[in-house]
Amino acid sequence: MRFSIVIPTRNRPEYLRHCLQTCLAQEESADEILVCDNSSPEHAAQTERVVIESGAAVVRYLPPDGRPLNMTDNWNRALSHVTGDYVTVIGDDDGLLPACVRVAKACANRFRCDAIRWQWAFYHWPCFKYYGLANRGFVPLPTNSDTAVFQRVATKPLLQKVVNGHEPYVALPMLYNAFVHRRVLQALQADSSPLLDAQSPDIYSGLAIAAIAADVVTTDFPLAIAGQSGASNGAAHENQDRTSAIADDFVRLNEAQRIGQLRGTVPVGKLSLAVTDAFVRLKDRVPNRLAGIEQRPRCLAFWQASDLGEMERGLPRSGDTEAYQQLVDHFRGVPLAAVAIRRGYAAGRARSPDYPPNGIHSQQLFFDATTFGAVTVSDVATILAGVVGSPRHVVSGWGMKPRLKHFLNRWAPPAVKDGVFEMGRRLGINPGNQ
Repeated sequence: MRFSIVIPTRNRPEYLRHCLQTCLAQEESADEILVCDNSSPEHAAQTERVVIESGAAVVRYLPPDGRPLNMTDNWNRALSHVTGDYVTVIGDDDGLLPACVRVAKACANRFRCDAIRWQWAFYHWPCFKYYGLANRGFVPLPTNSDTAVFQRVATKPLLQKVVNGHEPYVALPMLYNAFVHRRVLQALQADSSPLLDAQSPDIYSGLAIAAIAADVVTTDFPLAIAGQSGASNGAAHENQDRTSAIADDFVRLNEAQRIGQLRGTVPVGKLSLAVTDAFVRLKDRVPNRLAGIEQRPRCLAFWQASDLGEMERGLPRSGDTEAYQQLVDHFRGVPLAAVAIRRGYAAGRARSPDYPPNGIHSQQLFFDATTFGAVTVSDVATILAGVVGSPRHVVSGWGMKPRLKHFLNRWAPPAVKDGVFEMGRRLGINPGNQ
C-alpha cells in the first residue's frame, strides 16, 4: 500500500520549508509528498526552490494553475494528482511527528480500514499575534509511550454530536488529521461533482468521510501538529482581525470561484457557521448518507451565540450588538431559542483565550517552545517526539471497564494487551470510545 502526503500551499514558502522537514524526518518514509502550489508568481518561484532544496525524490511539485484558486479547489486539484492508496493533507504551517507514517502503515496493514485518524498537538508560531499565545502550544499525553491503541468509531453518533456543537469538529476523521483510503474519496466523487465542495474543505472532508467510510479507526496518540501562524486562514477568521488581507483573499476567491457565500444559517459566529455550511452542502449532495442526522435549531442557536460571545468578549457592552440582534431575529419562533442565545453568548464571553500555565493540565502538556529553544514547527516536532515517545506497538482497543482499560494500556505487555483486545473483538463488544 502506498501512502501520500499532500501539502496545499499559498504564498508561504518560509513555513513550507519546515513543514517539509517534518514530512521527510519520518521513521518510515511516505511514498509520495505532493506540494500543490497556489501561490502568486513572485512566491511560486520561492516555493519551488524550497521543494528543490529538500532534495528528496518522494517530493513532487505541482505548480500554480495559472490563476489563484480558492482553498477548496486547490485541495481538489491536489487530490486529483495523488497516487497513494491512503492520503492525508497537512497545512504548510503544520507538521508530522516522526512516528506518524510508520504507525499509520502498521494500522492499515492490521485493520485494512477506510480511515486512520489521530490526535493533534497544537502549536502557535512566534508570529501568531493573538492572546499572548506566540510560540506556545500543547500536546495530549498518551497513557503509554510505546503503544498506540486504535479503536473503531461509530461515525453516525459522532456526526450528530459534531453538527450540533456537542463534539469539536477535530473529532471527525478529516483529511487534515487522518490517512483516508482513496476508495472513500472515489465513493464521494461518484456523482462527478467536485470532491470537496464547501468553504472549509477540512471540515467538509471530515463530515463526508464519517458519512461514507464503513470502517474508521482512531487513536488518542498525538501523531501530528496543527500549526497556526500569523498567515493562517483560521487565525484571520477566528479572531478580531477579520478584515486582514488574508481573510479578504480567502473570501474573494470563494465568491469569485463557485463556492460563494456560507450557507445554512445567519452569518454570525465562526466554527458553528463553517460546520453548518459544510453539513448543509453535504446533505444536499448525499442525503441518504446523512439520513437521521439533523441540526437541532436550539442547539445551533446556543452554539452560534457562544461563538459570537467569544469573538465579542473584548467589547465593553454585551448582548446589544447588531450581530447579536441578527442572531435573535434569525431564531425567532424557535422554542426557548432566546434563552439558549443568552446563555450561549454569556458562556462565549466568559471563555478565556489563554492557555493554562506551562505544565500538565488535564493530561495535556502546555509548553512555551522558547524554553526549548524552538521557533519552528520542525523544532517542535523533534521536541514533542521526545516527550510523547514513539509507539512501537499498534493494538486494537475494545469496550472494557475504564479501570481495566487504563491498567492494560499503562502496564500490560503488548502481547497481553493484544490478547485481551482481540478477545473483546471476537465477543462482539462495542468500541470502547462510544
